[in-house]
Formats: sequence, structure tokens, C-alpha cells
Amino acid sequence: MGIPLAGADDSTPITGRVLDLVTGQPVVGVNMIVVGTHYGDATDKWGNFTIPGFPPGDVTLLASAIGYEDIQIQVQLPLDAPLTIRLRETFFQMDEVVITGTRTNKIFRNVPVATEVISRQDVLDSGARNMGELLEQRSGISINPGVEGGQTVNLLGIDSKYILIMVDGQPVTGKFNNRISLDQISTTIVDKVEIIKGPSSAMYGSEAMGGVINIITRRRMSAAPLAVRSRFTGSHEGWNPFYLDHGKRDFRLNLDQDWKNLRLQLDVDALWANVDKSIKYIDVDRYNKLAFRSDLTWQLEPTHVLDFRLNRFGTTEENLLRSQDFVAATTEIERSTVLLEHRWQVSPALHLNTVGRQDLYERQFSRLNEGTTKTRENEMEAEVNLVYETTTATVNTGAELGRDIYSNERVSGGSHRRDLIGIYLQAEWQPLSDLVLIIGARVDDNNEITPIYSPRLAAMYTLTERWKLRTSWGKGFRMPSFMDRYMDWSHLQYGYAIVGNLDLEHETSEGVNLGLEYYHPGVYQVNVIAYHNRFVNMIDDFLLEPGLFTYKNIGQVRFNGLEIQGRWNVSRSWLMSWGYNYVNNQIVKSQDLTEGEPVPNTQPHIAMMRLSHKHSGGRISQALKAKFIAPYQASSFDPELGRHIKKEHAPQPVVDYDVRVRLVSWLSLGIGMQNVLNYTDDEYGPFIGRTFYLELGTALRGG
Repeated sequence: MGIPLAGADDSTPITGRVLDLVTGQPVVGVNMIVVGTHYGDATDKWGNFTIPGFPPGDVTLLASAIGYEDIQIQVQLPLDAPLTIRLRETFFQMDEVVITGTRTNKIFRNVPVATEVISRQDVLDSGARNMGELLEQRSGISINPGVEGGQTVNLLGIDSKYILIMVDGQPVTGKFNNRISLDQISTTIVDKVEIIKGPSSAMYGSEAMGGVINIITRRRMSAAPLAVRSRFTGSHEGWNPFYLDHGKRDFRLNLDQDWKNLRLQLDVDALWANVDKSIKYIDVDRYNKLAFRSDLTWQLEPTHVLDFRLNRFGTTEENLLRSQDFVAATTEIERSTVLLEHRWQVSPALHLNTVGRQDLYERQFSRLNEGTTKTRENEMEAEVNLVYETTTATVNTGAELGRDIYSNERVSGGSHRRDLIGIYLQAEWQPLSDLVLIIGARVDDNNEITPIYSPRLAAMYTLTERWKLRTSWGKGFRMPSFMDRYMDWSHLQYGYAIVGNLDLEHETSEGVNLGLEYYHPGVYQVNVIAYHNRFVNMIDDFLLEPGLFTYKNIGQVRFNGLEIQGRWNVSRSWLMSWGYNYVNNQIVKSQDLTEGEPVPNTQPHIAMMRLSHKHSGGRISQALKAKFIAPYQASSFDPELGRHIKKEHAPQPVVDYDVRVRLVSWLSLGIGMQNVLNYTDDEYGPFIGRTFYLELGTALRGG
């Protein structure tokens, strides 16, 4: 799998072996990369690697593997003898490179903007098959199942329509009821997740009022060019992989292959499911999902990289049986993304990235005797980003040009267009060795609103070698959606109608946070962060007359919270992580809700704990996860009454357990039990009790 350096005449190979620092055993699947290039290899089952075709001279090798500390090694070519590299196992990710907080590459422990990272090891320990299941295990995050069978996220009690969801720094297009469903993104392609809590429109524009979740996909070479996984999930009432009327069947394929200066990553994820209850009033009898992702990287020369991506997601959900209030219906969704990115290292200090992207979303909903409703979103964007870095300062600037086209039979005129432009500038400066300052701002404009200005300030002060203080302040906004402005629909079944409001203003937020971090290298990491965020001009339903609703800027909400997260490396084999969130969200102004009351569905107390164990030989790994949600005031829509009703939600304990066993070098077995305590709630979820899964994975190494 080694990649030769094209055009090297007097070339020699880089060879060696990677061993565990403590046990001395070979480490399989270590990515050996020549820094500054895409050339490298991955270690085989004996820990050996070979990178052919490099001319004499100095090079830097990066050794990277999940569960081990990354190290860089300076090498003088040609080698006198094969290298021997020893890696130390670790569960900590303090040397991870993160990008979301500043839109530039930063070592996690040195990033000025508070960032929560879900590492690849965390993803593996989770047992989750999609992003909804993964995020649901975190404290401060709750997942809401939607009537269409999808999953949307709430962050610190903030509705998901105010959280910007991105994949590799690009927004995910296609929303139902203004919200993104996370079940379309498989965890097999996820390298890590970065979460920023608080207004982030200064760098990312609309929808980043409450925070940003950036899902970063795999970009490193794999030890196995071809990997296949198959999973069956069922409940104690329907645990039979061969009985096709119950359970979920998941098939995933990952291809990672290189040809000289070309690299291809291909991922396919197919899911077939039956009898999956979404909410009290809807029974989705069966559904299937198919996700396809391809990424072709071409290193034209050491300073120029071209990246082409094609993603496609499709799902069909069927309600064949007539349920309590709804007749038989079918929902079909198609999402596709085409992206072309050029990365140019103009000089060691200057980087220029250019991106062109088109996203297409189509949703077709058919109900017996009521016809078909079609929705189509077409989003096109071009972006230029320029970064200049020195040892004491970084300047990051860029511009985005976009066009959104929306069509739906439920909006007046049937189709509408929005042309957008955004310009941002951020400066990072280190005036003192212990102090880093950030100042940034962004201006957004389109054909429906006046220009919006979003500033941000951030700072990090290193108190001692182990203590750091971080703070940030910023503003955010969200554009009124096409549905908010142009809705024109009568709901005959329940006897009411909704019309849009062309006079809507954008929703805004202003937030500040203050955090303290303690890090004992290789042993402890603890973060304590306090948040305050205020939303104004929030868009709420407004009753114009009996049976006729519209939308108005009449809402104001105050969000306050305290978060504690920690990791403890108990030993070489055991890791404990925990989190606690206190949220105090209050209504300041609303048409339908009482001022001073808590925001409905805010979970004021959430605690989580995870205990992970990895056998010293690496053959067995297991994780026990527990999450507890204290009682809170819940609200849901009752179709019989035609309005929202409030109820006290009982305490919610959720416990999951997962174990993975490497049977042989190319075959692994995964077994898991989710919702071990069999907790259910017929109105608010979880709707399905205890479930089990069985997964087989194969990893086939190429030549």
C-alpha cells in the first residue's frame, strides 16, 4: 500500500516497524505519513511499513493510530537500517488538531475558543451507528425523534434550528420543519466531531445562533483498504436476524485506496428496518436508507491539492397500517452533494482554499386519499478562504457567495430564490507568551434583508502549565426560512390554516462563556464552563383569527448553563469520562408561553458517565455508558386537542453496554445492549425498550 514519490530518480524506501512501547508487540494499522505530502503507508499485522521512492534528504514522519499518541520523527535518507518506532497507548486527545472554533488548524489544548471533541476512539466506544445515536450519549445534548422518522438535536436546551450542522466545514442542506435529521450520517465515516457552544455567526453566518456541530470525516489512510460491516439490531420481543418483519439490518462498506498521487475513499451505508415507532401517533412500519459517499483527492504537486466529493443519501419510510390519527403514508427523501475544493499552500505562511458546492434536497410525502406534497431545495455556494500565519499572529479572511432556490406546493408562488453574500475577517494575536486574543466579524447580506453584522471576541490565558482560562463573546443570527415567509397551507384534517409573513426580521442572539481547564498530561482533564445566551426576535406562531395562524418576531428567551466535563486515565487499560450540565432557560417574551417560565422540553439536569476498557493486547475493548436526565417540563402536540400540552417528564435513566472482539486479524465481532434498564415513555421517548445488536466486521488488506 506504500505510495512512491513520482519523478524521484535517486530514491530509496523508508522502511520500519512500529511496536507498543510497553508490551513490545507489533501495532497494526498505524498510519505512517510523510509530513507535507499525501505519501505514506499503514503497518501490517507484523507492524511493518514501507514507503518507497523518496530521494535522499531530511523528511518528517508522522505516526498516527487510534488509541496511541501521535509522534513525529525526523529522518535522514537514505536509512542505515529499518526504523523501529514505539508508540504509547493513550485515551487522551489533547494533541488532536481541531479547526471549528477558529477556522484554522489548532492543537486542541491550545485552541482559544472552548471546543468539545468527540474523538474517533469515543466513536468506537459508543456503539452508535449514526450521528443521532452518538450525540445522544453526550451530556447537555438531547435527541428528539421527528414525525418523519428522523432525529434532531437540542444543545443545552436550544432548539436544533439554531444549531448549525456541518460535515467537513460545509453546512448540511435539506431540512424538515427547519431542522436537520442526523440519522443520515453513519459513524463509520466519522473521524471526530467538534462542538462549539454559543453564537458562532462571526465565522459561519446564519443558523449558528446557539452553536456549531462540525462532523469531520476520515481523511487518514486506513490499514485496511476494504472494510465491510454487517449489523443486526432487535428487541427482546423480536430478536431473530432471519425474521425479516422485525429489527434493523445494516450493511456498511468502506474502501480506501491510493494510486501514486491519487487517493479514493468510498463509503456505502445501507439500512433496512421494520416496526420502528417514531412518536405516539405515528407508526413507521418499515423504512430503508442508503448513503453513498466518495472522496477523490489528487495531489497535483506538493503545494496543490484538488479534492472532489460526491455524497448521496436516500430514504423511504412507509406507514402501511392505519394508526390512531394518521392514514397510510409514504415519505421519500433524496439528498445529494457535489463539492470541488482546491487547497494551495502559497508559501509556508500563506494558505488559500477555494470551494465550490451544490446541494440538492428533495422530499416527497404521499398520504392516502390526500395526494402528494413535494419539496425541493437547491443550494449553490462558492467560497474563498485565505489564512496567513506567523509565530505570534494569524489572519483568517474569506468570502462566500450563494444562491438558495426553494419550491413547495405549500408556499405562495410555489418557488422562491435567495442570493447571499458573506464576508468575514478574524485576527488572532499572541501579545504575551501566556495570552492569546481573537477578534473577528462577519457581514451577511441577501436580497431579503439588510446587512447583518456579527462580531466575536475570544481570549485564552495560561495561568500555569496545567491551568487555562478561556472566554468568548459573540453575536449570532438566523434568517427566516422560506416556510416562515411564504407559507400558504390549509390543514383540512384539523381545521386550521397557516400563512407566511413577508415582514419577518432575522432572529438574533448574544452570548458569552467563561471556562476553566485543568490538564495533567496523560492523567486528568477537567473543564468547567459557564454559558449565557439571549435570543431576541424569535419567530413564534401567532393567531391572526380563529383557525388562521402566521409567524411573528415575538419571542425572547434567556439561556443560562453550567457544564463540567472530565476524563481520567485510570490506567493503561481503563478510562473514565463524565459530564454534568445544569441548564436554566427562561421565557422572556412569547405569545403562547408565560414569561418567566422554563422553556418547554429544557432538561435542567443531565449527567453522564462512561467507563472504557481496552485489553493490553488490543483484542478486546468494551464500554459501559450511563446517562441520567432529571425530571423536567415536557411539551408535545396533541392532534386530538389541536394544541401543545405540558406534562412533567419522569426521571430518565439510560444505560448502554458494548464490547468488541478481534477474532482474527481480519475479522471482528461487536455485541451491544442499548437501554439496558428497559426504560420507555410512550409520549416523549425512548419509545423502544431494551435492544441488542450483533455486528461482524471484516478488514481486507490490499497488496
